[in-house]
Amino acid sequence: MQALTRTINCFPRSLAHGLFTGRHYSPDPNMKQITFKGSVEIKELWGGRYFITETTGEDIPMPWSNGKLVTVKDMSIDGYDNTKEKFVKAVIDNEFETGIIMMEGSYDAATRTITYKVETASHQHEDMEPGTEMEFHYLVKFVDKAHFVIENEQFIAGKKINTTELKYTRINGR
Repeated sequence: MQALTRTINCFPRSLAHGLFTGRHYSPDPNMKQITFKGSVEIKELWGGRYFITETTGEDIPMPWSNGKLVTVKDMSIDGYDNTKEKFVKAVIDNEFETGIIMMEGSYDAATRTITYKVETASHQHEDMEPGTEMEFHYLVKFVDKAHFVIENEQFIAGKKINTTELKYTRINGR
C-alpha cells in the first residue's frame, strides 16, 4: 500500500487539463531546433492506481502521410508496479513508430523526478537502422502543482544526447 501511496502523491493530479510547449534538439549543429505546442489531458483510472495521459500537438507532415498534415497525438498509461517496485509507463503515438514503448523507472523524492530507463527497438531514428535497440532516459520532473517537465536523453554510440524538452502548465479553473 505504501508504493501505491507514493504513486498517487507524485503524479500531477492538479494538471488534469493543460498546455505544453516543446523543443526537439538535434546532435547535428547544422540542424535547427524544432519548437511545438499542444494540449494535454491527464485522467485518473481506478482511484489513482493508473493515470492516462492524452497529448494533442500541432499538424505536421508524417513519414507515412504522403506529405499531408496530420495532428500529432500520443497516449500513455502510467502506474506503479508493486511487485517490481518500479514506476511503469506504456506509450503509443501516431508520429513515427507503430510499436508500444514500455518503460520502467524510479522516483527520486529529493528532485521530484521519475527517471525511466528504456531500451527499445520501437523507434524511428535518423542515425540508426530500423529495429536497432536504442537506449534512452525519459525524465518526468514535477516542478509544482501547476507545472511539470519531461526531458528525453538518448544514447547514440555511447554518447548522451538531450533530444526533447516538454514543459506542461495547468489551465487555471479546470
